[in-house]
Amino acid sequence: MRGMNAGGSGVGTLADMTQASTPAPLDGEAFLRIAKALSDPNRLEILERVAAEGDITCADLLGSFSISQATMSHHLRELREVGLLACEKDGKCVRLRLVAGAMAAYRDELARRIPG
Repeated sequence: MRGMNAGGSGVGTLADMTQASTPAPLDGEAFLRIAKALSDPNRLEILERVAAEGDITCADLLGSFSISQATMSHHLRELREVGLLACEKDGKCVRLRLVAGAMAAYRDELARRIPG
């Protein structure tokens, strides 16, 4: 995954967190990629909706937005690539959920960078 720490310092990316019970600290690149993904109002709203539902199909999610299927796919891909969303094929549907600990790791890093 882009953003992996090659220096072996023990600082991880969101890919490292999907298997961990305690989120690993984010490296600089992973932090910036999440910040950029969250800066888009549609992606932020999509993430809020997935968080509120806990588990939702792509079709149900699309039905609550006034965007095309292609645009929704683009936003979902961006959120998956930075490690905030996980997808699971369920028959003909794709189910979405937040990656456990992903937002906590982002909030922790933001608080470390900007205390207060």
